[in-house]
Amino acid sequence: MGCCNSTESKRDWKPLEQHSCTDVPWLIVFTLFCIGMVCICAFPIATGAASRLISGYDSYGNTCGMNNTKIEGLPLSGRDMRENKYVFFLDPCNLDLINRKIKSIALCVSKCPAAELKTLSDLKQFALNNGEKSEI
Repeated sequence: MGCCNSTESKRDWKPLEQHSCTDVPWLIVFTLFCIGMVCICAFPIATGAASRLISGYDSYGNTCGMNNTKIEGLPLSGRDMRENKYVFFLDPCNLDLINRKIKSIALCVSKCPAAELKTLSDLKQFALNNGEKSEI
């Protein structure tokens, strides 16, 4: 019994003579790890603005797809954006790599543009047709 026409009949290896069960302690460690991960994930969701990560937000602090509350110091915040569910960046290639930010103006729109917006008048027309009433 063996591989490649060997004539050995018994195994050369055997399990450890004195071993102990490690499944229960590691199960406890794994359970504590899972509980810790749930706490780490639940705390930001409960205290933070998880909807801003999921839905996106415009440059004025409005979360797209929601009715927003007014933010002091931002004149265009606090708008009802329930019909405008998508974020549209005017210049998505304008990146600040050091601070990891997009320096472009972001707008909440009801749909993304079907064609490239080449001029300012195209952009204004798109914004008016898709529910954005702020000055561009």
